[in-house]
Amino acid sequence: MSGGNGRHFSILHWRFRDEFPEVWSDDHAFALWCRLLMDADIAYPHPASLPATTRKAALAMLVEAELITVLPAGRFTIRGQEKERERRVAAGRHAATVRWQSRRDA
Repeated sequence: MSGGNGRHFSILHWRFRDEFPEVWSDDHAFALWCRLLMDADIAYPHPASLPATTRKAALAMLVEAELITVLPAGRFTIRGQEKERERRVAAGRHAATVRWQSRRDA
């Protein structure tokens, strides 16, 4: 997702470490999760493509943890991504409404 300053970012919540300790403690699975999260953010709202270099064991760990859903043709989706994106859009709309309303009241 692109911020107002043209920079791109993906969100990784701190609670991930506690909710998915098996992924957190496996360097290959955690690195894959971060890469897939970034790829999914770029491709959203469409499914993203799995990298050709994806390690099967790391991918299996993410699927078992229900962090991703593997789709046909080497594609995937991120669990909860749509909800998170909708939340961010709603927050942005609210902030814009407040900003424009305060200008009108000034």
